[in-house]
Amino acid sequence: MPIRNRALSLVLRLALAGVFLFAGIEKWRGAHEFMEQIANYQWYPEFSPWAALLLPPFEVASALAVLFMGRRWRQAGAVIMVGMLFVFTVAMARAWSLGINIECGCFGKGSPNIGPLSFLRNGLLIAVASAILWLDRERPRLVSS
Repeated sequence: MPIRNRALSLVLRLALAGVFLFAGIEKWRGAHEFMEQIANYQWYPEFSPWAALLLPPFEVASALAVLFMGRRWRQAGAVIMVGMLFVFTVAMARAWSLGINIECGCFGKGSPNIGPLSFLRNGLLIAVASAILWLDRERPRLVSS
């Protein structure tokens, strides 16, 4: 990979991992509040304790993979992040379309309310994770005869 692509990949990985580490740690620290925020979405609220228990470690683990691991682990972490962001965005869109005015819960207690900026932020994070996947893709090796 050219040095420019490696540098860009590193900057994107640092930014994305920073967001996910911060979000995961804040949710972990305020697990009870995070569980309530999930239940406020009114979308399978009976699963909110499980989601509050499992999401923060997945966010932290995927951030650590993107930041410190080899190419395949970085890609796995980025794919997990895209998946989580997609599900979060769908949940936010559902709540917003139903007129449910709640905090997104993205960064634990004190998160902003769901609105256009929430969707923009998630779209940007999906784009960054996708760029990491593209920059770290496996390139075919030329075989000399």
